[in-house]
Amino acid sequence: MALEWIEIFKELPKLIKDLGRLINNGRANKNLLLSELKNNLKQFENAKKIGLTYDELIKILSNEKIIEAIRTGFVITVPCGPGTKCVSEC
Repeated sequence: MALEWIEIFKELPKLIKDLGRLINNGRANKNLLLSELKNNLKQFENAKKIGLTYDELIKILSNEKIIEAIRTGFVITVPCGPGTKCVSEC
């Protein structure tokens, strides 16, 4: 029985390394998503200033990082607030 516990400790460094990679990937995805959202907000502001149509605006907006983050398993949660439907306990 005691030897089984020792075997578990052999796996600890690998588990810690994998967990660290997941945390770093999550942070990287979060930073990329925030950057893409900021860029899209700037595009909205610029489109309003120069009078672009909605069709032209849609062509220049980006969602590549959002799709990539979802594909890699990044969970995007929307906080509950006025005007939003709450899907979980707040």
